Amino acid sequence: MASKNTTTKFDFSQLSDAELADALGANKAALDALEAKDKALKAEVKHRAPKGGSMLGAYFEIAATEQIAGRPDVDKLKLHFGDKYAAFEKPVISYVVRVKSAPDVASMMSIAA
Repeated sequence: MASKNTTTKFDFSQLSDAELADALGANKAALDALEAKDKALKAEVKHRAPKGGSMLGAYFEIAATEQIAGRPDVDKLKLHFGDKYAAFEKPVISYVVRVKSAPDVASMMSIAA
């Protein structure tokens, strides 16, 4: 397998608020770039093997398969059950951290491009 189950601990408690914001923003930008590359690589695999298959490299092997998953059609369920549907809903509370460039950074990046 490509990865092991390892735990890496980072201590960011010594960072100032500004340093923490910059570290998280830089990490998010790098992650976004990697996710875009990952998506493009997967698209190329799908293009080369639209019906599935495997590819063996020097370090990794990939297997492409088609999968089918069934998921409830929420709109149809709400239409069918009407107000009774609310009895099956439950609130989900999540903590969200959004990252965006500071205005001066965004303008610097557009000049550099």
